[in-house]
Amino acid sequence: MIMDHATRFGMAAQVERLAPLRDYAVSLLKGNRPSQDVSNKITSNTRFITLQPSVVKQEVLDVIQQALLDGMSIEALYQKRGADEPKLLQLKPLGLSYQDSNIYLSCVFKGLPQGSIAALPLHRFRTARTMFEDIAAPEDYDINSVPAMRSLVGLRTDHPVQIRLRVSHTLSERLQENPLTEDQTLEPETTDWWLMSGSIHLSQGLDLWLLSQGEHLEVLEPTALRAQIAASAKRMASLYAGE
Repeated sequence: MIMDHATRFGMAAQVERLAPLRDYAVSLLKGNRPSQDVSNKITSNTRFITLQPSVVKQEVLDVIQQALLDGMSIEALYQKRGADEPKLLQLKPLGLSYQDSNIYLSCVFKGLPQGSIAALPLHRFRTARTMFEDIAAPEDYDINSVPAMRSLVGLRTDHPVQIRLRVSHTLSERLQENPLTEDQTLEPETTDWWLMSGSIHLSQGLDLWLLSQGEHLEVLEPTALRAQIAASAKRMASLYAGE
């Protein structure tokens, strides 16, 4: 199950290399339950649509993974979305993030503003090779830090901010079982609506979640977030104006 989950989220190459371990685990299961196949009894799933994984060149992934282990810098041909030709980059790999069916390289490269950390999807790399010149890495780099997450997941705040939402009774039931934030509070406002408050980083992921709730949610605060979500909702509604 774990390997099937990893394959769906962009780790097919790594899973393939672990095939002997997977086969060994399967043999142990069959040895303990020779007449029972449990592979169709456990799964990892989501109700959200998962896009198909992007195609990453195996030789590129190999070079980057080894550079990470060795602390080396690399020279790569990278083609931005919409660009006619790839561009030569000299960069320092810092970490890998497997997210949204893609693999992102957290890195710094020549020409990047001081103090910034970039996130580049691996499927846009055409070639990669190690180089002798060393590019300085940020001190105490942590892939879960705010600077790294700014580029990886579109984090927009250094610290969690307080948000207030008006949610439907249906959504409140879900949030009682699966809170949006660690400090979440829910209070009934009317029979059909509840008030939710909590602290969370503003991010692209939060935007997508808020929009995905449709008519079950209204952003009350922060006012800037409310205006942003309202503008998106109005643009979406305008597409159906003739219905």
